[in-house]
Amino acid sequence: NRILFQRNTLLRTADRARGAAGMLDVWDEQLSAKGAAIIRTRQEYLTLLAERAVRTYSEISAGRESLEIRYKEYSRAAADDRESLQKSLLEALVRKRQSDIERGATSVGPHREEFSVRLSGLSARSYGSQGQQRSCALALKLAEADVTAQVTGEEPVVLLDDVFSELDPGRQKYVADRFENRQVFITCCDPASLKYIDSSAAVFELKTQSDTV
Repeated sequence: NRILFQRNTLLRTADRARGAAGMLDVWDEQLSAKGAAIIRTRQEYLTLLAERAVRTYSEISAGRESLEIRYKEYSRAAADDRESLQKSLLEALVRKRQSDIERGATSVGPHREEFSVRLSGLSARSYGSQGQQRSCALALKLAEADVTAQVTGEEPVVLLDDVFSELDPGRQKYVADRFENRQVFITCCDPASLKYIDSSAAVFELKTQSDTV
């Protein structure tokens, strides 16, 4: 973040700053090195997450749909190892330098990259129904909990807001069964949506008081 801030500051004054090109070379080297480390860590984490999320979504949908999670690079060549990542970032920063000067902002780097979620080859964000999108979010959250437990050796506390809305009964039951052995807090507006939750769970109903009370 510090390197990105310094580079952006220089970009906004590059057209009138003496020696700006040389200073940008320095920041480009640093941004590509640190950016490569961040991106590689993200790729490794996404691999762990995707492995579990894909399996979970297949179980939620009873195999009717396939989930795909992919890291999305931005305005640079794809790369996997850290050295190749650094090279691809540096080449993209140099290539985009003039347009970055015109915009006054850095257009290449880990701050511009994300991952895509696709269902049976189509973008879940653009083409998925509300139920499918909710199932994708659940698959990612359940996978995140699994990875957290694996890395830390401790089960995480799971917080879910209105988790069962937009899910059909089969998907509701599957999700409820995945809560076993974890402390889970669920909020909802319809108590009927809790029918698949273990009967031993504590249920609290919140009511608002009228002005006259």
